Amino acid sequence: MPTLELSLRDDLDTEITQLVQRGEFLNREQAIEDLLQRGVAAYDTGDTEDRDPFEEGGAAGDYSSQPDDPI
Repeated sequence: MPTLELSLRDDLDTEITQLVQRGEFLNREQAIEDLLQRGVAAYDTGDTEDRDPFEEGGAAGDYSSQPDDPI
């Protein structure tokens, strides 16, 4: 897994710390990785292989094309 070093503005660092303290993430590494992933996912890169099928817009969440229950 690639690693990187980055500098954050003080306000972003504080917000990430607060998210971890509130229990939104287990630790800073998880918080930063998840937040980056969400930010990148907001852009259409054309790569849908890694998309979680249960997230909004995924095939698993689309119930409109599934047959009615015969019961």
